[in-house]
Formats: sequence, structure tokens, C-alpha cells
Amino acid sequence: MKEKKLFLFLLLALFFLSRFLFIDSGLNLLEPDESDYQFVSDGFAKGWPILRGELYFEQFPLFHFLAYLLSFLKILGPYVPVRFLSIVGTLLVGISLYLWAKEKLSSKAALWTAAIFWLIPLSLFYSRSGTLDMLMLGFLSVSFYFFEKRNSQEKKWGILAGIFFTLGSLTKNTALVFLIYYSLSLLFNRNQVKKFFWFAFSATASILLSYGPYWYFFKNTDTTSTAANMFSRHLLPLTNIKVHLATFWIYIAKAGFYISWPIIFLFIFGVFVSLKKINKTSGIFLKAVPWLVFIFLFDHSARYFLLLAPAVSLFAGFALSQIKPSFLKMVFIFLILPASYTAFSSTLHQGVEKSACQVLALNKNVPIYTTFDPEKFERTVGKETSLLENEATQSGIVVVDQRKTELMLSLTEPPFKEAKKILKWLKENKKPVWEYNDSHPHFPATTLPNKFQIYLNET
Repeated sequence: MKEKKLFLFLLLALFFLSRFLFIDSGLNLLEPDESDYQFVSDGFAKGWPILRGELYFEQFPLFHFLAYLLSFLKILGPYVPVRFLSIVGTLLVGISLYLWAKEKLSSKAALWTAAIFWLIPLSLFYSRSGTLDMLMLGFLSVSFYFFEKRNSQEKKWGILAGIFFTLGSLTKNTALVFLIYYSLSLLFNRNQVKKFFWFAFSATASILLSYGPYWYFFKNTDTTSTAANMFSRHLLPLTNIKVHLATFWIYIAKAGFYISWPIIFLFIFGVFVSLKKINKTSGIFLKAVPWLVFIFLFDHSARYFLLLAPAVSLFAGFALSQIKPSFLKMVFIFLILPASYTAFSSTLHQGVEKSACQVLALNKNVPIYTTFDPEKFERTVGKETSLLENEATQSGIVVVDQRKTELMLSLTEPPFKEAKKILKWLKENKKPVWEYNDSHPHFPATTLPNKFQIYLNET
């Protein structure tokens, strides 16, 4: 018993240390959406937030409003409020998995499940990035736990499950796909009819109470179609099986990179062990179903693979609990750590921020251009910034990175084709006045480092 308490204490200590250490780091250019989310949340100080010149209706703004309430944390760093919400989401997932596994499997399996989820590279990275996904997953995990909780208080747990499902869907609308999970749970366990009724009643009432005022105040705007367009933008063509198979293969090929090969091994072993004890483990299989639907419906994204992480953790945690030698369990944990560190290191960037400081230090009254996300650099530097264009050949400060520029200048739209041509001219005719090598990897996109350069062109 003392050993379990010590392990739990060390696990929580590792969790908080790995999430809050260097939480004030800069932007990861290959996963930069937290800049938009923080910008939207800051917009509540002036009224309804505006993004890219339009009122923000891409998602219901629960996440952003919560981040706005945490604005005082910006004293620690510009993205700390949104990152704090991701940490909260990760903690909710871990606790929910622990409680579920303790009730359904064993206390040992519960500890290993929580440990593995918090160490999975994809989980560690997104728990330190201020995106919507981890908080959504946290609310959904709590909802799953309440929905499967077995005792006489069916009404209570059903209502709570509905409320937390609503919070998940208000965080990110793709959570609605997880309705499949509740339907399948009811299909395989008819004893949950009463709880499902209270779940449906609670979720419907919560959504109406939330969306009612939202729709009323903005009924003359395009809220529904904007959210629907955001949702459908990443949908794959349903009838093109080749596209779905190709997307599925991408996930298979990147699985070891996303969650590490030791966990892949434990996951596969856990699936085989679970099949032998299907009465205890059927709930784990159900948790994987929404992910299969996601990869069938939507294009490839590391964030969609993240949705499989709870099921992977349960299978892998159950597998570890079945391994007898304690030293072998610790060997697996130590084998996971290098991949976890890669994900951690990918949240320590300062290239954008250092480039902005250098631009300000140049103190030149000329236009500013970048070859990557000009609106995000503009928020950092505090001065108007544009995508590299022909005017830069006359006068301007040009900020160039290596990794994001490769992606953006491979696009075929006219502005990016022009930027590519101007960058080639710039490198042939000018030398950078400043360079910065960012040695940190860019997980989950790549493990390669980055390089920033600033060119100054004065007439």
C-alpha cells in the first residue's frame, strides 16, 4: 500500500513538473493555433472577439472565455492562460482513466494507465500547447466515467455525464462524434436505458441553455454556417475509399512517432490480453470506436490521433499490470522517456519571440514582412506585418524561418508563389543581418530543428 501511495505521489509530481516547467515558452510554428485562441480570448476585453477581421463563430467560445477569465496568468507568459486550460484537461483525462481502470480492472492497472497517458508524447505535447483538444478530451473523459459508473444513482450519473459531454462539445464541436460511444454503450448494455435517458435529457437541456442565448444575440449573423464550414473543411469525401485507406496508412506509419514504440508494443499486447477478459475490458474497445470514425471522416491530423490516447493508455496500462517482474515494468517506462522528452522539448521554442525582439532592436521605419504566419508574428512584434511581397525588394525587414517557410511557400496560391520568388531574389542578393538556430524539434510534425534569419533592405 505504501509503495502504491509513493508511486502515485511521484506520478503526480512528475505530471505537474513536466506541465508547468517552462510554461512561458514561445510559439511552435508548426502547431501555432494557440496564438489564435489566445488572441480570441483577449478579444473579450473589448466585446465579442474578432479573428481575421470577422466575429469569431468557428467554435462555441467556452475555451476562449475560460482563458479570458485566466488572463491574469499572462503575467507569466503570453500563452499561459490557454496552456493552463490544456493542463486542466490533461489532469481530468488522467484522473478519469485512473478511476475507471480502478473500478473495472485493478488498482495496479489504474496507476499504470494514468502514468502512460501522461507520458505519451502526443499527450505530453498537447497538454503543454494551448489548443482546444485536450480540454475537450478532459470533459469527455469525465463524461465517459460518469456514464459507465455502476450503482443505484443512475439519474445522478446520467445527468453529470450529459453536462460534461455538453462542456466537451462547447469546447470543440467535433466532440459531437462521440455520441457514437454512448449509443454503442447502450446497445451492448440495455441496463443503461435509464441512465441514457437522463444523459440525453441533461445534454439536450445544457446545450439549449448554452446555445439559446448565443443564437438569440447573434441570430442575424452567420453563426451556424460558419461553424459548419469549419467542421466540414476537414471532412474527407465519403465515397472515396482510397483516400480513407491512404489516411489510415498515414496514422499507422506515424503511430510509433506519435505515441512511442514501447507503448505500441504494450498496446498490442494489451489488446490480446483484453480479448481474453472481454467482460472486464469491453469498455476500452468502445472508447476506440469514435477514433475510428474520426479517421474515416476527417483528414490526417495529430490532434485526431490524440483522441485514441485514452484507449491506448488503458490497453497499455492493463498490459503492464499483467507483467509480473517489477523491473520489466520500469524498463518499459524508461524506454518511453526519450520520446516523451522529444515532445517536451518541442514546447520550448523562442525563435519567433527572439526574432521579434531583434526586429524592434533594429529600430527601422520600414515595412515588416515574414515568410510564415504574418498575423501571428504581428501579434508578437506589435507592428503591422505582411506576407513577403514584391515591395520588400525596395525596402523592408524580412523575417524568414526554415520549417514553416518550406510548408507555406509550397502552396500554389498567387501570394505564396510571389513570396517564394521574392525570397529567392533576397537570398541571392542580400545577406542576413541576424540569425538564430532553434535546436528544439517540432513534434508532432518533425524532429528537425529550425533556423531564423532577418534580412534588411533599405533604399
